[in-house]
Amino acid sequence: MKIKSIYVKQFGCLKEYRMEFREGFNIVNKQNEYGKTTIAEFIFAMLYGMKKNARNIRENTRKRYLPWGEKSMDGEITVSHDGKSYIITRKFGAKKGDDTVSVIDEITGERISAYETDEPMFAMTGVGADAFLKVLYINHFYIDMAQGSDEIMDRLINLTQTGEENISYNRATEILDKSIKELNGRTGKIKQLKDKLDLLYIKINNVQKDYATAQELKKTVQELKAQQKLLTSNENKKENRYLSPKLIIIYCLLVACAVVFAFIHPALVGLPVVFLGMLIVSISRQKEDNTHIERLMAITEHIARYEEKIKMLESAEFGNTKGEIDYVNSEIEKYNGKLNDLLYAKKCLDDAFTQLQQGFGVELNNNVSEILSVITDDKYDGVKVSGQYEMMAHNTVDGWQSAEYLSDGAFDQIYFSLKMALVKMLFPDMPLILDDAFVRYDKTRLKRALEYLINTDNQIILFSCNEVGQ
Repeated sequence: MKIKSIYVKQFGCLKEYRMEFREGFNIVNKQNEYGKTTIAEFIFAMLYGMKKNARNIRENTRKRYLPWGEKSMDGEITVSHDGKSYIITRKFGAKKGDDTVSVIDEITGERISAYETDEPMFAMTGVGADAFLKVLYINHFYIDMAQGSDEIMDRLINLTQTGEENISYNRATEILDKSIKELNGRTGKIKQLKDKLDLLYIKINNVQKDYATAQELKKTVQELKAQQKLLTSNENKKENRYLSPKLIIIYCLLVACAVVFAFIHPALVGLPVVFLGMLIVSISRQKEDNTHIERLMAITEHIARYEEKIKMLESAEFGNTKGEIDYVNSEIEKYNGKLNDLLYAKKCLDDAFTQLQQGFGVELNNNVSEILSVITDDKYDGVKVSGQYEMMAHNTVDGWQSAEYLSDGAFDQIYFSLKMALVKMLFPDMPLILDDAFVRYDKTRLKRALEYLINTDNQIILFSCNEVGQ
């Protein structure tokens, strides 16, 4: 694929701007604030749409490049692919819902609806935005190659296979990891079942305690009923001993009369004492009987309350709870079996990936080493690239060392070599955009890097504020 031309109607600081590109090496030497990065971002936006919105304005393409006081950005880009040329026309609004895209054949004007997606470049070539940003769009800012989706690794794996594009180690790993997490994660099914099991054991323990409590209460009720029966029997026997109010009045009158008679006739002086004693005994008996009645009522109330509590305690279904525990245990065992199968599948997949990595890893290391050797005039004679794109470089003085310990310039050059190796292996017919990618190169290594780029088969579009290549 090649980029033939662009027309920027309005985008950032550019308005009514046109630029054409040839198939090989293109260099745009312009001073700072000319709009070089804006042109590069315009090309990316036309091919892949706007990046996801971010709060930081410098990372928010839509906010950063929307012209002041305007409501939209728009333009055209003409590209060639598989012997045909296409004009992609796009308009970007203040939000994604306002965006539009149109793709037509440059010669016939025929509308190509299959390419009218948010990522026309992907629809045409199968190269996604993630791979484009990591490999084909190079600037002086470091980008984490292992971050986000890993289309690059999928393509490297496909080099050792039949070329089937839907083979994806990372996608398979993602699916397996998701399934494992659903079973064994912090909120996974197994954890949920174990939590439920803990609650059931607490429940059955409470049921057992309630059952024991109910048995104790039954004994207490039996004792209270025996007391109730005895009190009821005694009350029936004492029924006639109760003094009615009338009888008490009569007793009082008799005592009064006895006192009067005692004054009238001294021989009758003991009679009041007799009547008084009878009254005291009768009142004492009534008090005693009243206490028995109150106790009988209290016992009856306790019996009713305890029987209600026994009924509530015995309503807990011990058998059902035990059945639930057995079912949950069987579900845990079933999911543990599935988890073991998934873990085994992931191990097999990782082992297979390791074997595949041996296939493309040697070629990748060799290509990176070759390119880095050219740029650094053979200072580094070996490079190793891990599955996470971490780099180790070798020279005769320092031996093997991580790229993290190299100078800023050497760090840029080793990752540039990695990207060029990936371009050579995976994207030999794709355009390569470089935006001030060589600001930390010395003149010698800059010259060597440019010589390498000129000799590639890719279309190169280089934006620079320095007079490179002149």
